[in-house]
Amino acid sequence: FVHDFLDSYGGAERLLHSMHEIYPDAPIFTTRFDPSALPDSFPVQSVREVTWLRNRLVKLFSKQLTFLYLIAFESINLNEYDVVISSSANFAKGILTRPDQIHINYCHTPPRFLYKYEGESDKRMKWYYAPFVSLLDSYLRIWDYVAAQRPDYFIANSKNTAARIKTFYHRDSTVIYPPVNIENHTGSIDSLDAKDESLKDASKSSFFLVVSRLAMYKHVELAIGVCNRLCLPLTVVGVGPEQENLEKLAGETVTFEGFVSDKRLSELYRSAKALIYTVRDEDFGMTPIEAMSYGCPVIAHRSGGTLETVIEGKTGEFFDEYSVDGLLDVVENFNSNNYTYENLIKRANDFSRERFQDEIRTFVDNHTQQNDNNNA
Repeated sequence: FVHDFLDSYGGAERLLHSMHEIYPDAPIFTTRFDPSALPDSFPVQSVREVTWLRNRLVKLFSKQLTFLYLIAFESINLNEYDVVISSSANFAKGILTRPDQIHINYCHTPPRFLYKYEGESDKRMKWYYAPFVSLLDSYLRIWDYVAAQRPDYFIANSKNTAARIKTFYHRDSTVIYPPVNIENHTGSIDSLDAKDESLKDASKSSFFLVVSRLAMYKHVELAIGVCNRLCLPLTVVGVGPEQENLEKLAGETVTFEGFVSDKRLSELYRSAKALIYTVRDEDFGMTPIEAMSYGCPVIAHRSGGTLETVIEGKTGEFFDEYSVDGLLDVVENFNSNNYTYENLIKRANDFSRERFQDEIRTFVDNHTQQNDNNNA
């Protein structure tokens, strides 16, 4: 495996973790590695880091020295492996392999900062080095296109991402939705056990819920603005660089819980009236599925990956105008009684880890067999 960075544990890292469970003896190559940021269950002993990038200057100016990561990925020696799976939202797909090797890229998205999608890398464009970064990005887009021709096969995390791969790289891809860790608290719709019954019967409170990294591109201020105007209770879970600004915007009905335990998060999902998901044009989006797995309906913008996960009128609702006014109308008229526990759980189960691992295993086996037949 080759993965962009392993210095945090988000959706992409959870997906890598699930893939590694299929092939537990495989090494994981990466360009940034912080074992303290990963859970105890993560196979840190399998990680191989490109060590020359540990330079303090590189870490300090990583956003401006992006081109060094291109060199790093191209320098990884993968000659001893028959099949290489790269997992990338940035440049891991640019690894160099031999013609007789199989290179499969799991694409979370083409680099958002290169193609003008909102993301945390927008902060690279500070006015005092914007001219340099703009020039660098022009080169990076050329390299990114060339690198995208290197994988033999693309897997996309959503139809939304598959369309971007086609647009920017002119490559076809197979959609395999990411896994969401729902096994611990969902069960079969046909035979609800005791813990499922308690979840099913949990009474809904009047508060709305946001679960998000508090970054500018997440636009949590939309949910805060709506609940301020309607005087509705809102609980915000998450931390990030925008927390102080958002707290200043918040009225008396808005509560910030910061980072919470899994147990506390499950309590909030079970009792919230709905999750408000304010990201626009999300690549896929695991949080709405996580919410549904606890019987919590979702309010999301009509764009991106949520169009593939939230079923309007059945597991949640969409708002169209990306503004406080656009979201307000949906929140004001939202009735959680319109969404059944069974429908929410059934939808969440479509994105289970078992389903994901079966589809990945089948994809790799089929293309390995095909490659063997071609070389016979």
